[in-house]
Amino acid sequence: MVAVGFLAAFNPFATGIATGLLLGVAMILAGSSLLAAAWSDHVLSHRLVELVFAVLLVAGGGFSIFEPLAGAVSLAWLIGAAFVAIGVVEFLGSWRNIGRNWPVLLLGMADIVIGSYVLFALPPTALMILAVLVGLGFILRGMIFIFLALQLRKVAT
Repeated sequence: MVAVGFLAAFNPFATGIATGLLLGVAMILAGSSLLAAAWSDHVLSHRLVELVFAVLLVAGGGFSIFEPLAGAVSLAWLIGAAFVAIGVVEFLGSWRNIGRNWPVLLLGMADIVIGSYVLFALPPTALMILAVLVGLGFILRGMIFIFLALQLRKVAT
């Protein structure tokens, strides 16, 4: 996993294609599941909302499969928007008790700045940021698995 993480981080184009394809498949599966749930719902208004979201998910997933780089860039922008939203919540939540919560206030400000950078980044930059995040995720998970394996080896002996 560590090696895959480095490959992902240093090859944004391939990481973008793989991420876009996985995003598309996940969206189609979620849309299909929601479509099945819509048929089992007995309330007409719920059924209509579920059908609309199912169609949107399947259509978005199909778009992401046929245009994986665009899907990956969209995912990067969505991550940026999430950082901004989380940063605003952290900032406003810590403002009341600034004496004790100044680290959370700083974290909120950092999240807003980082999220804004990703949210308003040009597509190549957004793709590179996504590749680094995916690669870092693989590297950290690989390191944790190595650590756990070494701990299990100690327990076994």
